[in-house]
Amino acid sequence: MHLPFSVLTCLLLFIITANGQTRVLSNKYFDIYYPTSRATVAEQVGAYGVSELERISRNLKLTTVERITVSILEEEEYRKQYADHLPEWGVAFAVPDKNLILLIFPGSFRKPSRLRFIMAHEVAHILIHKQAATFIPRWFDEGVAMYLSREPNLIDEMQLLFAVAIGGIIPLPSIEHSFPETGRRARLAYIESVSTIVFLIEEFGPSSITQILQATREANDFRAGFIKATGIDLPQFEMEWRTWIRKRFAFAVILRPNLLFAAAALFVLVFGILKKLQRKRASSIDEGIEE
Repeated sequence: MHLPFSVLTCLLLFIITANGQTRVLSNKYFDIYYPTSRATVAEQVGAYGVSELERISRNLKLTTVERITVSILEEEEYRKQYADHLPEWGVAFAVPDKNLILLIFPGSFRKPSRLRFIMAHEVAHILIHKQAATFIPRWFDEGVAMYLSREPNLIDEMQLLFAVAIGGIIPLPSIEHSFPETGRRARLAYIESVSTIVFLIEEFGPSSITQILQATREANDFRAGFIKATGIDLPQFEMEWRTWIRKRFAFAVILRPNLLFAAAALFVLVFGILKKLQRKRASSIDEGIEE
């Protein structure tokens, strides 16, 4: 999650004034601040961070990166210091302006298999913003971070299908600056965001993310950069994306008043899994996202 600049001061204050109860672990890219009892997880964060940063940097064609600070907070400390500023459902946050990642213990670490994806997601936010060097819409920011982190979530297809079936898709301009505060609507915003990136890559090719970010940097404006890289403006892009997702879930729209909706949903889910596996096999010979 990309953290707004407004909470930056209190985060940095924690790192600086942690009265001897915090240690630091440094490697070639990261300075990881952690409670003394969390040395093991700090080492895991460092290892995952290095490998994911190098992979994502290659995908974004970045040749240099600045050092990133990571702060691991105990959940009790986090709730006491930052609960009024950050959404309660978040487990990790990034402040790209200051190369800062905040992880919460145990929230960020409950599922060890997810830690790599969490680190990749937050690192991606920082590198995306370094590449653009100006404002980018929240849906594009989160969508690219989710795409680059490669976190599998089979439920996402079902949630997007349901939103299409009931006409509940959130317009992209509504999530340009912020996401909904409630967990369910916020999750839909994330799912929509990554689907825009999947569509973008299918329509304009695997290099389109980097091309948009580079053009945005050159123009110092996302809208101008998007047009330069893709040849279409954002309203037209949204129209084409909506047409694409409606076609993907056409069965759901047709059967929504019917008891067969569940069967159609299962069919779409299985079809989506097969397509993902197909894309994964193709990525070994195509110019897609690096494994």
